[in-house]
Amino acid sequence: MRLYGFIGMLILLGSALHAQGGSSYQVPPGGDNEPGSNAEVNPNEESPKQNSGASLRSILSANDFDIFLGGDVEFELEQSERQDGQGNFSAPSNSRFGLDLDKFTLNLGIHFRDDIRAYSEFEVNEDGAFLDEAYVTFINPLIGFELVPRLSDDVHDSLLIGLEDPFWRNNKRVSESHSLLQESLARDERLQFLYTLTLFDRAYMMAGFGNGLELALDGSVDETENHPLLQDDRGDHFAGVNDEETGSRELEALLGFGVVFDLKPDYESSVFPDQNAFRPMDLQRYHKDFAHVGFWFSHDRLSANEQALLSDISGDGSRNEKWRLGLVAESVYDFETSVVAARFEYAHAVDGALRRDFWSVEASVTLPIARFRYAESITPFMRLSGLTTNHDGPRISSTSLQGDINTALIVADREQITLGASVEISRSIRLIFEYTYNDEDFQVVPGLTSDVANDLYLLALHMSW
Repeated sequence: MRLYGFIGMLILLGSALHAQGGSSYQVPPGGDNEPGSNAEVNPNEESPKQNSGASLRSILSANDFDIFLGGDVEFELEQSERQDGQGNFSAPSNSRFGLDLDKFTLNLGIHFRDDIRAYSEFEVNEDGAFLDEAYVTFINPLIGFELVPRLSDDVHDSLLIGLEDPFWRNNKRVSESHSLLQESLARDERLQFLYTLTLFDRAYMMAGFGNGLELALDGSVDETENHPLLQDDRGDHFAGVNDEETGSRELEALLGFGVVFDLKPDYESSVFPDQNAFRPMDLQRYHKDFAHVGFWFSHDRLSANEQALLSDISGDGSRNEKWRLGLVAESVYDFETSVVAARFEYAHAVDGALRRDFWSVEASVTLPIARFRYAESITPFMRLSGLTTNHDGPRISSTSLQGDINTALIVADREQITLGASVEISRSIRLIFEYTYNDEDFQVVPGLTSDVANDLYLLALHMSW
């Protein structure tokens, strides 16, 4: 009944407000852009951080460099379920209810030159204060030499060095939460060296390497530690890949390529920037009407700690292969009275003897709001995502729960449904209503139900400056 009531509230809200879109998370911000306008942001005038919710402002300009400052703050009112009582499968956990300062970030960008830019992000949340991102980008480092002058107007490149999100992360999602795929394989940043080449305003290729990430039962499905996902966790950014804590491992190889179709080529701006670094997660900031198909691949080796974590699945734990292969297909189109976005993702992850397949489908429509002071647009959205593994896991009983819970969580098949709406109060303030339904498939003995109550109701307020 609560789900039906929540859906009804969204329908009533949408029909009452009648809106449009374009928070910086879905549609590129732009001066006087109105619904249906062909005005576009000049991608070569973007702030140093293209995929941040914050819009960085210049605070100091000298002859040799410019300094930009911005930030975000996020408040949440959340309720996560927990089912108590006998006869139910339940992991030791706590539900959450009440107000929460989700995070506060401070973003600093520096333009040393037009073609050398640095960015850093400091975050404070319930886990403490830490450096979230820090990297430098070099714009056209090879093409700038004009070794092939006749191609210089159609081919551009960039080099990124530092701590940054994986390039397959969905930073332009409308929802507050992440899909199962994104939560497990793209949530955390990594130290990386990444080269990107864009070709003829149509295709891109990416190659690089990094320290990789460490497997951990740390992925959240309901903003708590209830029934967590196996996640590529960033751990200690500053440690090398051969320290005593994690055991010997290789550098992670990163590859990606894709094609982008300009659905309204009469726009002044192109799909790819020529004076900015490009990554697929920045597409919606550069161009509103596009279709994109991309592939990504990463290859690493399991550390000793990771093999130990998976030892109950792989037996002796001697298999150390670790790689991921992913596909994304997405499109955004402005129909003048609304902006429609859709995205499909698939990924296959191999960790020793464990095989995982992820999929996610999401869609949103942004509508204009007329004659309402505290809302400019509303974006109803929905997302379906799933995870299947090649292991059934242990058969849980009331006496074996404590010993088998971690393996059961690692190999559980999962499904997730997210429904909600994002209201843009202004270009820098968003209010998000969201409901997430979680379903896990655990193996249990007769008489014990595998159903767990870990759905999530969420109201989030995002402010950036």
